Amino acid sequence: MVGRVIVESLKFEGVTVVLAPTAADAWRELEQSAERFALVLCDQKLPDLTGLELLARVRAAYPSLRLVLTTGFASAQVQEEVLQFDGLLTKPFGVADVLELLRDASD
Repeated sequence: MVGRVIVESLKFEGVTVVLAPTAADAWRELEQSAERFALVLCDQKLPDLTGLELLARVRAAYPSLRLVLTTGFASAQVQEEVLQFDGLLTKPFGVADVLELLRDASD
């Protein structure tokens, strides 16, 4: 539900957003056309993989994509592992935080 609120808010701001509820859905979207994405924002808790697992696979296949993990609880292990990616957003976060990441991705 939180994802849908963020998605609708970003769309209101003029951002094109694809919501993928599972790692498999996200992977399918990337395989279709990864170059259309400026940023992959991925929650740590997914029904089929962890966010870190998905982001590792995405990094291996699409090294130029900007990858950011979101989580409500960033253990020391998660904080260490996320260093291989482009950022960590801890919950709660807002649309302004995501817009800032998108601005950074376009620089």
